[in-house]
Parts: sequence; C-alpha cells; structure tokens
Amino acid sequence: MHGTPRTASLIVRDSVDEDEIDDRCDALRKELEAKQARTGGGPNTRNLKSHQVHEMAKAKIEESEKLRRALGISKDYEEGSHWKKQEERKSDRERELGRGGDRDRDRD
Repeated sequence: MHGTPRTASLIVRDSVDEDEIDDRCDALRKELEAKQARTGGGPNTRNLKSHQVHEMAKAKIEESEKLRRALGISKDYEEGSHWKKQEERKSDRERELGRGGDRDRDRD
C-alpha cells in the first residue's frame, strides 16, 4: 500500500479504495499548487529560478535583515557574545580575587 499516514487512516476508517484515495490526493495536491502559485510561496517567492542562487541569497539576507530589525537585534550583534561577556566577567573576578590573596600573603 502507498500514500501518506492520513491516506492509510482513510482506508481503515472509511473503507475507501486506493483509487478513490489517489483521486482525493491528486485533487488536494492541485488545489495546494494553485494556491501556492497565487500566493507565490516557496523558495522562488520573487519569481526566481532555483539556479539563481545569488539572487536567492540576496533575498534571504534582506529577509533576515527585516527579522533582525523587527526583533530589535543590534546590527553588530555577535552570536554567543552574551556568554563571552559572562566568561570575561568571571575571569576578571577571579583575577581580582587572586590579586587580593597575593596582598594578604605579602603582609605576612
């Protein structure tokens, strides 16, 4: 038997034969393809062909830039910078504590 899990559940639940299921799937597929053509969904949203990789990359960068602005992420944000700053503060604290301990030893 072929088809999707939904198709299999139709067979069991409704006792529908495979030809009927194939017909339903084809009709739904055509409906989705028509909707996608009207709305311009998918990777070719700007009427680009899949071989136009540079144009697609530029479109993706523009999309990411819009998202960055919408989320309020600064332009110079560096991934993981929060953890790096936290690690630097921890190292600074440890150094300061280490220096304080040296001063105590010098007094002895």
